[in-house]
Amino acid sequence: MLKKSILIAICCFCLFLASVSSTKAANNIDLVPVPTVPVPTPPASAGAGADEALARSFHSHALALRFSPNSKELITAGATTKDEKPLDKRLRVWNVHTGKEIWRLPAEPCSPEGFWLSALKAAVGKTLLMPDFKTMCTTVWNLPGFHKINIHSFHFEKDIKIPNGYMGSIKLSPDRKLLAVGTTCHVFILDAKTHKILRTYENGGQSTKVFWGPHSKTLLCIWNANDGKPQAVEAATAKQIHYPRWVYRVLGSDAFAFSPEGNFLAKAKDHTVEIWETPTATSAGKKLNTFTTKIDLVRVMQFSPDGKTLAVGGSSKTEVPVQFITVAHIRK
Repeated sequence: MLKKSILIAICCFCLFLASVSSTKAANNIDLVPVPTVPVPTPPASAGAGADEALARSFHSHALALRFSPNSKELITAGATTKDEKPLDKRLRVWNVHTGKEIWRLPAEPCSPEGFWLSALKAAVGKTLLMPDFKTMCTTVWNLPGFHKINIHSFHFEKDIKIPNGYMGSIKLSPDRKLLAVGTTCHVFILDAKTHKILRTYENGGQSTKVFWGPHSKTLLCIWNANDGKPQAVEAATAKQIHYPRWVYRVLGSDAFAFSPEGNFLAKAKDHTVEIWETPTATSAGKKLNTFTTKIDLVRVMQFSPDGKTLAVGGSSKTEVPVQFITVAHIRK
């Protein structure tokens, strides 16, 4: 009789543990612990030549960055790939203080093929992580315009309807009030909250990439095609203007970013990052420092909201596609 009672108690306890585990799994859908990414290894007999081939084929990518509102975490969109085939496509969250990855968001969007083809293969400017740290705007395969997606549930929340052609890029202004969308032959300036089109600039180019200048006052428009010069546009009027001095400083760079107050300009070429004083109407600015990163090709950069940290992201032959530079180390 005693053995039977013990057996019943053990069975009840096991059922209780299974119930708790199931409930915990059901409630833990937003963030999941960091899994071990399957890093491919060459055959044991392959030798040094295979090691070099592996190094060339394995990359981690950061296509878009966004700091959390408190500047303590960073989220990146991109993928880990081998031979351009994705191994892991989840959004990654990083601890800014330690530089370590702390979370990966589950990769289960409503339209998996379309969504991740867009996030992985699209140009850098086509994916925008929003300041709320909860949503992203991106193009989706075979669907027009941009789409606002909840990055925790991957539910499509809102369409950003753009009435013109191929989408070149989407960028949020430094003051977070405006969106600039570059398309075939047009640049649209939208209200960032309502997505209402406020102004339109007809550029005459094709598949325009757009970049914001300091203080959200100007835009730099660059075409994918090589048949036109970049144009500077005043955001308040959507009219073309002469190049501000900062434009001359960033032309030819792979990525650039302005600090929140607009006093610093960071620009990158290949794996090197330079920090400059932002050129003004009366000053060309001076170079403050140069940093060599471990990222093979810098593609995106962003200053934290508190202005204390610069995040540098791109393509890396390691599992870490992002690095951090503290502003305290900017001046030599």
